[in-house]
Amino acid sequence: MVYLYGCEPKTKSLSRPDKLVNRQELQLEFDTIIGLAQLRMLDLDQQEQFRSVILQNALI
Repeated sequence: MVYLYGCEPKTKSLSRPDKLVNRQELQLEFDTIIGLAQLRMLDLDQQEQFRSVILQNALI
């Protein structure tokens, strides 16, 4: 019975499937991935704005 209460549940890591992580570690990985995805979306937004400016200037 002591083993069941002391055993922390684990699952596969998002970034390294060969590694097992607990809930807090999984949440940290998830937050990191979401943050990186948001940065990449901002980068795409900037590229699209830059392209739009170039096209507008080309039409002048």
